[in-house]
Amino acid sequence: MKAYIKVIYSSEGASPGEVEKAFTEIGFLRLKGSSVFEIDVSEETELSEKLDKLHDALRGLEVRYMSSIQVPEEAPSTEVPSYRQRLEKWRAIGIDVDYLMEALERNIDDFRERAKEIWVAQIDRIADEREREMAELEAKKKLEDAREGILREVEMEGRSFHELVNTIDIDSEILSDILDDLVEKGRIKAEQKGRHVIFVLT
Repeated sequence: MKAYIKVIYSSEGASPGEVEKAFTEIGFLRLKGSSVFEIDVSEETELSEKLDKLHDALRGLEVRYMSSIQVPEEAPSTEVPSYRQRLEKWRAIGIDVDYLMEALERNIDDFRERAKEIWVAQIDRIADEREREMAELEAKKKLEDAREGILREVEMEGRSFHELVNTIDIDSEILSDILDDLVEKGRIKAEQKGRHVIFVLT
């Protein structure tokens, strides 16, 4: 049988580490993420002995505790969710759970095939979203690199649009848009030199 002890700490008492040490020396294990300790005993007399030892070990540590043979509310649940509960969680990500439930009751093989199709579709959707995200990041980086490249090119002597087209690895229409934006923001300016327009730093 299992028994549980819920500990209530005090700021004036021992640290949680000291309290846990007292429990573990007697055979209790703390349930992860809680202040509840668990022990497995074969009979009630053994449990009574363990509780007596625990009472002595905690004397002077300024903590309160409550014993129970049921898992306290604070402790993580050890109950394994049913297949219906697990299916319900799929509803939150847009899966047609009702259809799957019907298939599960009607034909297990049909359920398996339909569930596989759904998950493949979900995986493809995630992969497609990631591909789009990567493409957007790549395009953004290419624009930033082009912008920095233009500023480097025009820093010393200035460059014409034709010269920039040959040195900056980007579509000419996008290059034109970047130049217009840099001019508008005052980063560069366009000067007429002979028959050519030269872009220079401001």
